Amino acid sequence: MNQLEDLLPLLEPETLVRIASPKAMKAGQELFKTGVVSDIVVDGESIRAKIRGSQPVPHTTSLRRGRAGKNATLEASCTCPTFTDGWERICHHAVALAYELRKQYQAGGELTVTENPWVHGVDSKSRHRYQIEPRGGYWHVTIFEA
Repeated sequence: MNQLEDLLPLLEPETLVRIASPKAMKAGQELFKTGVVSDIVVDGESIRAKIRGSQPVPHTTSLRRGRAGKNATLEASCTCPTFTDGWERICHHAVALAYELRKQYQAGGELTVTENPWVHGVDSKSRHRYQIEPRGGYWHVTIFEA
């Protein structure tokens, strides 16, 4: 079983309702139905995508399988204020990504698998963090000092 297949049970609706708030579930389902999830990339242990919301720039959202003792958990990250301000551990963008990923996998859709050349070989002692995003046909690299 590969890492993506290990993640799939955590994306089932009956699992998501136990870890995401009712508000995030409802808003995430609405986002999913409107087809705003794009650019899904499998990058090692995480899945990331762009989700168009109410803002002009899409949010970058990622999901990964985590561990809490012996139990597998779903961990999310998102650039939206709901997540970054700490209101939700699993935001509505993450729910939309989970639904879209599940749908595409079940339909046999192609998923892009990549290895990020900017962070390859960077060890835990590195004082930099990199964020890479396409903007206007070019790649924009932001370097953050730790």
